[in-house]
Amino acid sequence: CDEINSMCSALYNAQENKKLSYSYEKGEKVKINDGLFQNFVGRIDMVNDEAKVVSVEVSILGKPTIIEFDINQVEKAED
Repeated sequence: CDEINSMCSALYNAQENKKLSYSYEKGEKVKINDGLFQNFVGRIDMVNDEAKVVSVEVSILGKPTIIEFDINQVEKAED
């Protein structure tokens, strides 16, 4: 019984940590890690937690362009 409780507790904690990893804020610098814009760096323009998507402003040919990405396609970038 203790083993089952331990496993359930570990699973719950992993789910909670995953939720926290989605905490992006407008203006935050992110790096795109998947797709056509991989390795581009941009700033968060909008976060949609329900749909798990973020709009990121990236510079394409010197012009700011807003592109929507799945939340798993971006990661926080170092300043």
